[in-house]
Amino acid sequence: MTETAAHVADGSTEDPRAVQAEIRSTRERILQAAELRFAESGYTGAAMRGIAASVDLQAASLYTHFPSKQALYQAVLERGLQPIRDLLDSLATGDWTPSRFDAETDRLIENLARQPHVARLIMLDQLAGGEHLGRLAQDWLRPLYDRARSTLQGAPAMKTWPTEELPLLLMTFQHLFLGYFAMASVFEELTGEDPMTPDGIAAQRRFMRKMVRLLLVGEPGDEANAAGALAEGEGEVKRGDK
Repeated sequence: MTETAAHVADGSTEDPRAVQAEIRSTRERILQAAELRFAESGYTGAAMRGIAASVDLQAASLYTHFPSKQALYQAVLERGLQPIRDLLDSLATGDWTPSRFDAETDRLIENLARQPHVARLIMLDQLAGGEHLGRLAQDWLRPLYDRARSTLQGAPAMKTWPTEELPLLLMTFQHLFLGYFAMASVFEELTGEDPMTPDGIAAQRRFMRKMVRLLLVGEPGDEANAAGALAEGEGEVKRGDK
């Protein structure tokens, strides 16, 4: 029985649209809480009862939204990783201009910033290994890897990378994009700056634009070129003063 049907069976006279809105809101709160719990404790360590309690639900109520822990985990991953899959599909059919790289890089950083714990839970389960890593790799990481490998074949700088180095390039991108969010607490400890503030996210977006351009286009972009020109000009001035 669906959740809406359960309301009707109970004799509820609520507007079905209001019921659906409440269900979506509850589902979103569950996903947010589950994302954090999985990121903190991994798949094995996160308990459904604890996730339910964090959103003021009984465990039985949680199971009306997600029939199992695996189903909830898959929903968390889909919510966080589907935008990356969509981005790769978009790149596969678009052009390879530097401005396009910038726009898609910004999209990816913004998506990760909206669900920052997804990066951490992926890294945690990769480190933990075991049977669950196999399911994670088969259901999500392998499809994303295959999409990315196919998509990047058309990048301008691919002639720079031998075929045998392409897997290394893809793993580098994973660590660059996910590592910033997965290691946010370490970054803050080392630098004294919160990487998740709007300024921190903006700085990471600028940095990743340069990295993507360097790795896939072969040039660092206007901001980096301007900084290099400025530094070179300052060097000329200093040499002229001697």
